[in-house]
Amino acid sequence: MTLDALKVALLAAGAQAESTAAELHGELEHFLDRQIDSEALDAALAELAAEGLVIVRDARFVATESGCALMLEHWEAYFPA
Repeated sequence: MTLDALKVALLAAGAQAESTAAELHGELEHFLDRQIDSEALDAALAELAAEGLVIVRDARFVATESGCALMLEHWEAYFPA
């Protein structure tokens, strides 16, 4: 899996609270200040889930411990202070 800003931001959002894909979509468009294609978001979530970086509970996504660690490791590369 190749990391990108969308996946790192998804992991960050999933580390904060369980969210549906629709909730994540709105949050990320606001945070990244750009339109995000729903198919791209769904594909990124599927990749993160396949790698065990997010889990799905009752259609809500949450970052796993390893997902949170990966996000923290790469945050500055994509979102410098």
